[in-house]
Amino acid sequence: FDQVSVRVHSIVLGDHPCCNEGPPLTIGWEYDEYEAIDIETFESRRGQRRSSKELKLSWKERRRILKHLVGLSTKEIIGAERKVVEERNQLQKSSKPHGLKKVSKVLGVAGKVMSKVLIAVLVD
Repeated sequence: FDQVSVRVHSIVLGDHPCCNEGPPLTIGWEYDEYEAIDIETFESRRGQRRSSKELKLSWKERRRILKHLVGLSTKEIIGAERKVVEERNQLQKSSKPHGLKKVSKVLGVAGKVMSKVLIAVLVD
């Protein structure tokens, strides 16, 4: 592992129901591939890492990207937003009878407890 290959993918309208507000974005299948470079050169050029907060795009930014960079119409964007809301509502309805939210919460807590146990074992 001494070289880095970089691909820049296209941006497309997504369909992920966990997007709380505005249109979801995702990467497309098309991409530009750049010549592989030495990892040391890559690390020296890539700049500072961004925090997760800096990586999150507002719904306004996502709309702007879809409209101006991707070329979608406002009507297409709003239609996709409605579809995501419908899918999210359907997902919430289908998970309630099975108690999946409670199970998910319990598993999350169990995972945190197990992490603490493993860290304690590794430290000893």
